[in-house]
Amino acid sequence: MKRKSKGIGALPVDLKVRNRMLILNAIKDGNLYSAADIAKETGISRPTVVKSIQYFIDRNLIVSQGKGESTEIGGKKPELYGFIYKKLLLTITMWPDFLALNLCTMNLKKIASVKIEAPIKNNPQEAFDLIREKSLSLITQQGYQLSDLYGVSLSTAGTIDYETGNLKYSSRTPLWGTNVPIKKHMREIFGEKVEILIENAGKMTGRYELVRSEEEQNRILVLFSTWGLSACLIERGHVLSGDDSLIGEVGHMVIDPHDEVLCGCGSYGCAERMLSIEKVKRLSKNEDITFEELFIASQKGEEWAREIVKYLANTFAYLVRNISLVFNPNVVVFQGDYSHADDYFKNTLKNRLSEFKYYPKGGAFEIEYNEMSLEELDLSGALNFLQRKFFQDEALYQ
Repeated sequence: MKRKSKGIGALPVDLKVRNRMLILNAIKDGNLYSAADIAKETGISRPTVVKSIQYFIDRNLIVSQGKGESTEIGGKKPELYGFIYKKLLLTITMWPDFLALNLCTMNLKKIASVKIEAPIKNNPQEAFDLIREKSLSLITQQGYQLSDLYGVSLSTAGTIDYETGNLKYSSRTPLWGTNVPIKKHMREIFGEKVEILIENAGKMTGRYELVRSEEEQNRILVLFSTWGLSACLIERGHVLSGDDSLIGEVGHMVIDPHDEVLCGCGSYGCAERMLSIEKVKRLSKNEDITFEELFIASQKGEEWAREIVKYLANTFAYLVRNISLVFNPNVVVFQGDYSHADDYFKNTLKNRLSEFKYYPKGGAFEIEYNEMSLEELDLSGALNFLQRKFFQDEALYQ
C-alpha cells in the first residue's frame, strides 16, 4: 500500500520548490502514476502537478510511459509517468563474518550482488583492497562504469565520526586501531563525484523502520543483536547519533560491574557481553549451543533453557528500562538473534517491565520482533539512506 507523502526533511520556503519535492518523492518507488494520482497523493492541484512533471521531464528525471486504463466509462485514458533517473546505488555490508555488495537502481531494484563468507581483514587496507576488487568486478560485469554510480553506502561495526567519515573505534576490529579513515579509502576507490554514506551496522538495519517513524510513531528504539548489541534511536523520522556518535551504543551500558568478563570497550559487565552467545555458552556449559537451539528448548519447557532465557529477559528488561528513562520510545523493535525469541522470553520481558511503577498500566510502549534477516534489513536501510540523500538534494528542484 502506498503511503501518503509527508515530505523529506527540512523543506525550502519557496512553495514551488516544496511542491516539486513532494511530487518527485511521491513517485520515487518506480511505479507509474497519472497526474491525477500524484495530485491526490500530495494534495497539490492537478495543474501544478502537470507543470512540475514537465519540469522533471526536461531534466530527465521523469518520463511518460504511455496511456493507462480509463477509470470511467468512455473517459479519456490518462498519461502515466515514472521516475527514470539512470544512476545506480551500491551498498556494501562489511561485517565481521561476511562482506556483501548489492548493485541497485535508484528506485531500489536489485541488479546484481555478491557475498563473501570470510572474516574481516586484519588491517583496513586489505579490507578495502578486497572491496575495490569486488566492487569493480560487480559493476563492470553488468556493463556499467564507476561514473554510473550516484552513491555508495558502507555498513560496518563500530562508532562512526560522521563529519570526517572515520571509524572512531570498533571492538570487532581492535587491530585496526582508532580513527580509521574509511571515507578516504572509499574515495580512493569510487572518486570524488560519488556520494558516500557510512553508517554503524545497528543504525543501518534500524533505518528499515524510518518510514513508519515518519507516519505512525514519534520514537522507535530498534535493538540490533548478533555479533554485537547496539541500538538505533529514531525520533520523528530522524536517526539520533549525538556529537560523539555514541547514541545507540547501548551494548556498552554497564549492567553488572562485578561481571568477570572484560568487554572490548575496556569495561566489565557491558550489556553486549551479558547478552552474548558466549554468555549463553557459559551458562549452559555447552560450547556449541546457538540462540535458536536455546529458544527451541525453552519453548519446549526444558528447565535448564528456561533458567537461561529468564536471565536474558531480565537483563534486557534492565537495559530497555534504562534506555526508556531518557528516550521514552513508543515502540521497541528487536532485530537479529533475539527477534526469534520464544514466548517464554517475550512474556518474561513483558512481565518484568510491567513491574516498573512509572509505566502506565497498559505499558509504556509496544514490543515487536522483526524476524527478517539482518542482511535484508541492512540492504533496505542502506538503500533508504542513499535514496533519501538524493531526494534531499535541493538542486533537483530549483
